[in-house]
Amino acid sequence: MNKKWTTKKRTTLAFTATLILVMLLNLITSDIAISMTERRKLKPFPELTTESLLSGDFFEDFEKYAVDQMVYRNPLRNLKALIEYGVFQKYDNNSYFITDGHVFKMDYDKKLQEYKNAAKQIEAIYERYLTGLDVYHAIIPDKNYFIRDDDKYLFNDYNAMIATINAGITHWTYIDLFGALTLDDYYRTDLHWKQDHLGGVMQLLESAMGFETAFDASNYTHETLSPFYGAYHGGAAGLIGADHITYLTNDSIEGAVALHYSENGETTAKDVYDIDAFSGVDGYDLFLSGPTPIVEIQNPANTSGKSLVIFRDSFASSLAPLLLEEYSTVTLVDLRYVSMDLIGEYVDFGKTVTVLFITTA
Repeated sequence: MNKKWTTKKRTTLAFTATLILVMLLNLITSDIAISMTERRKLKPFPELTTESLLSGDFFEDFEKYAVDQMVYRNPLRNLKALIEYGVFQKYDNNSYFITDGHVFKMDYDKKLQEYKNAAKQIEAIYERYLTGLDVYHAIIPDKNYFIRDDDKYLFNDYNAMIATINAGITHWTYIDLFGALTLDDYYRTDLHWKQDHLGGVMQLLESAMGFETAFDASNYTHETLSPFYGAYHGGAAGLIGADHITYLTNDSIEGAVALHYSENGETTAKDVYDIDAFSGVDGYDLFLSGPTPIVEIQNPANTSGKSLVIFRDSFASSLAPLLLEEYSTVTLVDLRYVSMDLIGEYVDFGKTVTVLFITTA
């Protein structure tokens, strides 16, 4: 009896000591503003007010703060992932999985109705702004497309998606990019494609859109920044090492100006490549400073007067700089952040404008 009591006492004391030690370590350890491996801002200590106490918001925010600022948080997350993948032999860890040296995210809940709605939006934009213009459409395959034959995971029906979108679009020329890309053209820890791997994509665009200037990677200086922790790196909990970003630049790109239009109509001039943004929450924001409703890139080195408007998502941020050799102006419109009704107030759809609509599978 005494022996059992002693064992229980030792266990209780050890557990209590561990809690006290963790509490002390948390008290003396400075809070971290950004988790680079998870690519997000961590919760700061919540403001303590009478209102937040009475409403319960303080306790809810404090719980999130305590989880985010826990000492040894990253090693514990890595340990959890190792147990999920190694001990329990699970296919995924919080919907992320690893195969072929890449981190993927399960994404199989898209419905054909969503693609029909996307096609309707494209048609509505054409009727509103683009009648009579040369208009093109391209679909970028996501990483999952390249491992879709693995029976362990669920995937979207890409063929049905492409057929549904193209059936709903009657005024656009479709450019098939699927054959120009492989899994190696994407970052291991991120969903995006690599800018320095877009030679095949550029050749398809040149052929379909009648470019006068052929893309040649040797005409660019290749600059590399590291480490790059992609959007999926946190899901792998450190089991896949960091990537690096290689971006292509030349005198035209260095001399170009990216005008960012905010939601209130104000304009901010920035460089095409935002080096400071690479060290922020999302290193991919290096390309055109990340999400913006409308960005107009002006290239004084190109005097052709040709203009391109891209209706886009984030993939086009790294594609657009490579198009400056062909166009004097490249304008990117992100319909996630700007209403279709406001586009005409910022974008001039003149007769010399070519339009490219890019969506991601």
